[in-house]
Amino acid sequence: MLDANAVQSLIHDWIDAWNSRDIDRIMRHYAGNVVFSSPLVIERKADPRGVIRGTAALRDYFSEGLRTTWKQPCFELLDILHGVNGYTVYYAREGGLVVNETVILDDTLRAVDVRVCLRKRTELPADETRVDQEARLMYVIAKARFEDYVQRFVFKPLSYGMAPEMGALACVSDDGVWSQLVPAPEADAAGAEYRMFSFRFDEAVSAKGFIAWLSAHLYRTVGTGVVVICGKDARGGEALYRASQGVFDYWACPFSLGAAVRKEIDMLRNGGMRP
Repeated sequence: MLDANAVQSLIHDWIDAWNSRDIDRIMRHYAGNVVFSSPLVIERKADPRGVIRGTAALRDYFSEGLRTTWKQPCFELLDILHGVNGYTVYYAREGGLVVNETVILDDTLRAVDVRVCLRKRTELPADETRVDQEARLMYVIAKARFEDYVQRFVFKPLSYGMAPEMGALACVSDDGVWSQLVPAPEADAAGAEYRMFSFRFDEAVSAKGFIAWLSAHLYRTVGTGVVVICGKDARGGEALYRASQGVFDYWACPFSLGAAVRKEIDMLRNGGMRP
């Protein structure tokens, strides 16, 4: 079994090499007898079978791409799956693509077999697998505009027809009974206190399933439930509506667990993976 830390370092260096357009550094990740297959090889008419063999031909293919098609590569790591003698890396890249790349390594940790699968991230197939969903939602959370409100919040009653307090974050109706979410008074420790977060979604990718996915992750990793308050995103627009129905979310967790929840959110946004 390959060392997980070594694999992570390898992948981060490979992504940095692409984003730096450094062909020499990119090619150091491939063995001389590498076999590389990708739909993009067919699309760019490099080989009708979609296969390139050997580092000389692969270098020519990558170099031509950097000169013409991939002038500003932008790789964003989403996830890593570890194997016995290789790994699968999920990443998003320029052009709206989400890529699944399975790599087999030789004894020197250079790639000898690379198989690339990809699709446009704006597509959401009816038969989306759990792995596909995980990759998509990892991208959603990485690209969302995220805010951590840090301070303590409480729910206070709000009489019907009355204006909320200055500083109220949201007003919520539960079976006709209204309450307001406001910063907790320093001298008032009564009642449940919450740490608040919010997500506003990128227009380029569907956020379908986000609430269930993140709620389940936080319950599994931190052991907490969450309160989710949905509101309309004032930016509007057709593209945003297709992605998230124009909604952004406020998330509330017990204040005592706020730091742990923030740590998990940061891990997901950075494309990390729990050991």
